[in-house]
Amino acid sequence: MHHETSPQTPRGPPDVRRVEAEENLEETEANADPNYLEKLLELKEDRCRRLQALIDLKEARLKSLRSPAPAAPPPAGESPPFLQRQSSSLVAVDPVGRNSAPLGKLQPLGRRDYLPTSLSFGAMGEPPVLRGRAPLQRTGLPREPVRRWHAGQLSADLTMREILDAVCRCSSSSASGEERELYTMTQLYTANGSASLGGTLGGLSGGLPAERPHASGDSTIDKGAHDLCPLRHVLSQPVDVVTNDALLLFARQLLTAAEAEHVSLHGGAEERRALCADLSKLSAEELNLAFRRACLKQQPQRTGGSLAGLLRVHLLFEIVHLVWAGLPAADSPPAAKEEEARSYLPADDRVIIEEISTEEEQILLKAEALSNEELEEFNGRMAAKALYLSKVRDLLDQQLEGLQAVGAYAVLGCDPSASDKELQSHYREAARRLHPDRGGEKVAFQQLQAAYEQILQQRKAQGGAPASRGPRPAKSKAASKKEKAAAAKKEKASAAKAEKRAADEAEVESEGEKKAVGADGEGEAEEKDVAAEAAEDRAEEAKKAEAEASDEKENVDAQQQQEGGSKEAKDEAEGEGAKDEAEGKGAEDEAEGEAADALEEGLPTTDPAAAAAAAEAAARAAVAVEEEESADITPEEMCDAAEQAAEAARACAASSRIGKRVAELGVSGWGVLCDCAQCVLRTGRSAASNVSRVGNAAMQAPDWMSDTLDAATGRQLNKRAERELRSLMEDMVTTVRQGRCAVLAANVCTAKAADAAQIVLSLIRLPPNPERLTSAVGAAAISSLMARVADVLSEITTAVGEAAEYAMSTAVAVAAMQRKAELVRELAEASDEKSPASENESDDDEAAREAREAREKAARDKAAAEAAGEGQVRQAVRRRLENARWMKKLHAEVGGVQSKIRLLVTSSPQLLPGITVAEKEALFQQLVDVLTAAEQPVTRRWYQSTWHEGGGGGDAAVVAEWCEFVQGQFDFIGHAASRESLPVPTSLAARLLRQCALVDGELTHALCTAALQRVLLFAPDTTIRDLQLLALRRKLSSAITTLVG
Repeated sequence: MHHETSPQTPRGPPDVRRVEAEENLEETEANADPNYLEKLLELKEDRCRRLQALIDLKEARLKSLRSPAPAAPPPAGESPPFLQRQSSSLVAVDPVGRNSAPLGKLQPLGRRDYLPTSLSFGAMGEPPVLRGRAPLQRTGLPREPVRRWHAGQLSADLTMREILDAVCRCSSSSASGEERELYTMTQLYTANGSASLGGTLGGLSGGLPAERPHASGDSTIDKGAHDLCPLRHVLSQPVDVVTNDALLLFARQLLTAAEAEHVSLHGGAEERRALCADLSKLSAEELNLAFRRACLKQQPQRTGGSLAGLLRVHLLFEIVHLVWAGLPAADSPPAAKEEEARSYLPADDRVIIEEISTEEEQILLKAEALSNEELEEFNGRMAAKALYLSKVRDLLDQQLEGLQAVGAYAVLGCDPSASDKELQSHYREAARRLHPDRGGEKVAFQQLQAAYEQILQQRKAQGGAPASRGPRPAKSKAASKKEKAAAAKKEKASAAKAEKRAADEAEVESEGEKKAVGADGEGEAEEKDVAAEAAEDRAEEAKKAEAEASDEKENVDAQQQQEGGSKEAKDEAEGEGAKDEAEGKGAEDEAEGEAADALEEGLPTTDPAAAAAAAEAAARAAVAVEEEESADITPEEMCDAAEQAAEAARACAASSRIGKRVAELGVSGWGVLCDCAQCVLRTGRSAASNVSRVGNAAMQAPDWMSDTLDAATGRQLNKRAERELRSLMEDMVTTVRQGRCAVLAANVCTAKAADAAQIVLSLIRLPPNPERLTSAVGAAAISSLMARVADVLSEITTAVGEAAEYAMSTAVAVAAMQRKAELVRELAEASDEKSPASENESDDDEAAREAREAREKAARDKAAAEAAGEGQVRQAVRRRLENARWMKKLHAEVGGVQSKIRLLVTSSPQLLPGITVAEKEALFQQLVDVLTAAEQPVTRRWYQSTWHEGGGGGDAAVVAEWCEFVQGQFDFIGHAASRESLPVPTSLAARLLRQCALVDGELTHALCTAALQRVLLFAPDTTIRDLQLLALRRKLSSAITTLVG
């Protein structure tokens, strides 16, 4: 069929026909409307802008697809292939992984407007004071941030920051024991101290603890650190819910069903009143014991424990502190005043800047004007700051060393342990992505080439890849074989001596039996002679085995074969001697056991003194058995035993509390008191047994400690390894002391139980009928006896509680010591991998440091001579001068290391972690909360002055006072900008602001400027305020510009 084409239909491609139709339409409408061309131009421009925005979006997504590989390698197996696909507007990619942007522009995306999280900024009252109640144990957490969070004035994120920052700073010798223990637990289980700095960005900011170090791509933070999200979840809940959970954990679970208030747990004021009533029934000792037990259960090294769980327990108990202090006074006499721990907080930033910028003559004059107490406090605060700066300096040195080691490898996106073949594969793959001919950036490609050449030169100088140049594992294996061979020789020698001694004894016994029995015993004598000859043959075989043990493998096999024979010989020799001893003491043990059973069953004995002696003997026998069984006890078993002791102490405290209340009721409750007394004695004996087991195990040197010391002996350790080794030795001495204290406390419990046995038995022997009891003895005598028994039970409970405290502290110390021993072993094994280049650099740094120390020592000697010439100077004054010099030195060293890190990450941005949009928004939300908290006192001051009588006016003095007040509220901006003079600010707000400037300087400048503009609106309304306000604005604006510049 033939189709004719219409002559009006244009020919050509569809796009050409569409363009021709549009041109015809435009010409037609242009003739009809004279303004049509202007409208069309406007529409075309709008369309171009939309197309340009779409092109920018596609280019951003294409760049994110071409970004280098993530910093952290996959946990197992080979790395997945890179995503290679065309860009699509339907695919939304969140750029994560390694960074490619400079400092100040690490993440320009994200929202720009933020609102404060908390709007409850009313004036807080003074903290409640204890009214006739014993104080609770300190947790180590900062109380002021927890109190502000409980009042609704601090957000969950900032409270988290405050807690972690306070924990990481409580490492000095002036801190309290609870603070040091909490710091040790939180830092030890992150495998290194980089978590307290917060990675590279945190180190540049002056130390900002990382909340979730495992989620960051920073190579300097341990990826095995525990997750703190559960603690954040607790802080994100309503305050009432968290308070009820705290009271349920530490109050409701300690009471019996009859003692607890019966109320439905549906929240509200009724439940809170019931829980507070339950809390008022408990004593401070019971709550402290419950807190220690909960901490022991949440130790990170235990099954089911975690770092977040440990901090959660501390937070909940700190809330219990607040509720406990608000309870009414108890009926008992007021407790002794709490002894404040000699703990000094680091000095403020303003004081530090003033101290290091003042001449030494002026420092001496200021010190002489202070009293001894004021000067001692000032020196303590400066020393605490100096100790923390020393720790930060060491961590920054370690961080710089790690960045220098992985700098070139980070550009290639591979690990330093990669082989030459893997390195070449990573380089080729990255070169294909970053080549300019394929859409990559020229600068990034040049950095890639330079990094690859640097790695090749470094490996050429060191003799190849790390995997190919070190038979270090084989060397360590051979060393272990030699150690095993030496141990085998020693074991064989001891076994041969034991066999020879057994053969001699058998020979002597055979000769004696021949003389005594005569001819009838010749058969038995011959059998013994045969056994002696066999023993001699075995001894000769052992000597031959020692001669043939030249080869290492045969040596190890001979050790394994000989261990069985030596154990059998030892068991035989010890069994014969122990048999007679056991038979000799059998009758005595049986008698003591019958008396102890009678005591447990509550039956009267004929002699109370004998029963008490039997009870004491039984307890001491149990302690002796525990001493023998505590030889091979693991830290986990020690924690279990300590937890059992804590449970026994809890039951003992509950029985004692019930017994005291029953004794107050009168004669009718003497039966219940008798049951409570027996329960206290049984639980006290059980607690003493477990405590003694833990203490004896802690006083013995474990095998893993010997292995660690052997691994560290004969190796050139770096500074960190030496520091950790010294700390390990100190912890070992401390653990032995705590173990000795635990054993002594267990002995005290045993002695008190033995003393109380006679009194308890006298109570048991009373007649069961209360009427007969009262008529026979008298109500006054019975009441006095019951009161005496209640006091005795209270004394036993106190002793058992103290013993359980020692046991739990000892178990925690041993577990932490084991983890630190593992860390020391890892550092010792890694000490051989140090490159010669880094050794030369460290030698140069050490030489420069020694020269600087020599100059400083000469200056100190000169100043001391001048002071001696002027007259006698107080010791505290000299300490202040030494602290000022020490502070200047540390500031220079920390600032120098930070400058090196900044220069390194500026030249290689790939060393910095990739900041996601969510992480940036969370960080800047905290900054907005900090700025709002600084604004709030200014607005409150304006409100109070406006409604005050005579408010609304003022003069120059009023404006000057207001400017000084605002300057004090926003001092952290100037401190954050002073990177050279203040490398590590004390204020958390200054460090947070400094990190925000590193992430997005433009947004930081906008938020700070807006806050400053809002604050200036509340200035006093005077006619001469302009010049002073202008000076304040210029000062703060200059600090903001310097910070983000």
